Amino acid sequence: MSGNLTKRQREADELDFDMFRVVGRLLAFAETLPRSEQKPLRDAAVQFAVGRGLVRKHMHPDSREKTAA
Repeated sequence: MSGNLTKRQREADELDFDMFRVVGRLLAFAETLPRSEQKPLRDAAVQFAVGRGLVRKHMHPDSREKTAA
């Protein structure tokens, strides 16, 4: 299928993956901090994850389904 994706869909796929990784990194970094300092980073991760939806709208439906995590 990847050969059938438009340029926008490929870019959206890549950006979505980058955003997914950043969310994971934010959460992992938060875990290294004292519990009292974790909430702002967890909140940032949630907001970033919500923002993925704006990018995912530009992905091919099959790509969205495969990466629904």
